[in-house]
Amino acid sequence: MTRNQLREKMVTTTTIPVTTRNMKSGAPHGLLIEGDRERGEEALEYQVTSSIERVPRGEDWRGCMKKKARGAGFTLIELLVVIAIVALLSSVVFASVNTARQKARVAQTAAQVRELYKATQMYLNDTNHLPRCRLDCTQATDPLLNANGVVGWSGPYLSSGVWNMKHQWGGHIGLGVFDADEDGTEDAVIVLDDDAPGTNSADNSGAIPVDALAAIDALLDDGNLATGNARGNGQGFFSAADELVIKILP
Repeated sequence: MTRNQLREKMVTTTTIPVTTRNMKSGAPHGLLIEGDRERGEEALEYQVTSSIERVPRGEDWRGCMKKKARGAGFTLIELLVVIAIVALLSSVVFASVNTARQKARVAQTAAQVRELYKATQMYLNDTNHLPRCRLDCTQATDPLLNANGVVGWSGPYLSSGVWNMKHQWGGHIGLGVFDADEDGTEDAVIVLDDDAPGTNSADNSGAIPVDALAAIDALLDDGNLATGNARGNGQGFFSAADELVIKILP
């Protein structure tokens, strides 16, 4: 069969003798063209038609099939809707991940503060002194690692010391001694600094978000950055923005 013949609509005609009984039972219906008087039966001619879509001249049938396949894809509007839905779902997942990550950071930082508080309390009990270790502190001068001539020292009180201790946002966790509450008595404080260990007050690379400061305060104190023994973000105990100062002793 030639290609041109394939391009044309094909019709197959079949003549099937059908009895009246068969017709009543649901046999195919068509055009009655002849009766068989001797056998008392009727013949029924019907057409079974199968077609192949006509292909324009000069085009290969494979090309037409490819065009059909290409036309069966998504429309631009459908794609935009899908993209919008994916973007929305991604933002929800991203927000959830960020929330979980911040909660973990807050919990870990609070645990670091508690650990440092215990070490400071032991140092005070042994030496009757309050330890200091801020941004300029080194491994050699760290009071929790070295006696430095202090009578009664029985450390180390913290295996890695405090000189290079960082909170979860990268700033230094330091020990300070000053009159934080301005009552005329020196206090031991833990400072969650916004500056990295070994730097200075201009570093600001470890700033803690305000909502995280409040969350840490809630775990350790009253959750209010302006009251209690933990104050921050410039609202007490001489704290700077993005920092938290926690009075631990006396």
